[in-house]
Amino acid sequence: MADRPIVGTSFRRCTSRVMGSEAQVVLPDTAGVEIAEESLLRLDWLDCHLNPYNSESEVARINEEAAGGWCTIPAWMAALLVELKRLSEWTEGAFDCTCGRLLRMWNMLHDGATAHHVVRQPTHADLDRAAALSGWRHVELDVVGGAVRFHSPGVELNLSAAAKGYAADWACRYLKAGGVPAAIVSLGSSSIAAFGLPAGEAGWRVGLPPNIAPADSIALCDEAMSVSGSAEQWLSVNGRRRSHIIDPANGRPARYGVTAIAICNSALTAEAMSTAAAVRGDAFAARLAASLPDSRLALQQRPGTRARWYGNWRPT
Repeated sequence: MADRPIVGTSFRRCTSRVMGSEAQVVLPDTAGVEIAEESLLRLDWLDCHLNPYNSESEVARINEEAAGGWCTIPAWMAALLVELKRLSEWTEGAFDCTCGRLLRMWNMLHDGATAHHVVRQPTHADLDRAAALSGWRHVELDVVGGAVRFHSPGVELNLSAAAKGYAADWACRYLKAGGVPAAIVSLGSSSIAAFGLPAGEAGWRVGLPPNIAPADSIALCDEAMSVSGSAEQWLSVNGRRRSHIIDPANGRPARYGVTAIAICNSALTAEAMSTAAAVRGDAFAARLAASLPDSRLALQQRPGTRARWYGNWRPT
């Protein structure tokens, strides 16, 4: 997926490859560069522990052990799982990190040769069985004791987009703790979080996908943005393009061509909003935006068409 441009030529940019995307920490000037570079190194550590395909990661260990009984987890992972469960409930299951088995069924068939996933169609029966194993009803958390267990064999966690949102939020907290007054963090085009302001600016300007709004960029001020859609990444199934966003309810790809943009005070929450809107459509997007004060949500049903905006703000 192409990286979402951060508008501005005089900024200092620190970059690294994290979670399959270019991660950037952008600063107004050279102050804080050392802390920014440290944050990228720590994001690499976070990537290692959230990747379900890394056998030494926390997520892989949970997937391996939790079906057999209680699996001990560090406090930060327990807190993250609690938040992911809350977001799943808020989105009525449209954003669900327990559908790892479904995602693996599509992605394990990826030929690895192209920028986009090329897969063979899994059978309907296999998808139905995997969908039945998705949902937080299969997961039990003991936050005080620091443990998690699965009630059903075959349940798998895969944080997918949630990992990028969590990483962007985490990096902002790390930078603030290090004394950095303003920065914007991006992981590819999907997860962006900003705090503080560049000198003389009303916000950090970030490029938008084509035809989403009259303007080609938006200013973020102590906010995060997530973009979900199939315009830049997709599945190719028997020569036909399908959305790479999988509906946890049935295991099938969401509608192809939809682009959703969410803006709120957390990159992880924004990921949940944009993913759920892309899966469930306009009516659900309106409900989500109405339920979260100061949030903004745009939904474009097809490339080139006018997006509908929900929440308390309209782009200019």
